[in-house]
Amino acid sequence: MSNRNLLIIAVSIALGLGITTRPDLLSNLPQSLQMLFASGISTGTIAALALNICLKEED
Repeated sequence: MSNRNLLIIAVSIALGLGITTRPDLLSNLPQSLQMLFASGISTGTIAALALNICLKEED
């Protein structure tokens, strides 16, 4: 497994667990974003997708 993949996994899990343990972090966001990021699973998935797009894979 490459460092890129490990980074994506680690950040996604960290964000998902962070939102699960500290839901008050979302209190300043608009209601629509609060609904989107309220679940740790959705937060982790969105983070993984965004990082997968942003971090280019080495050949």
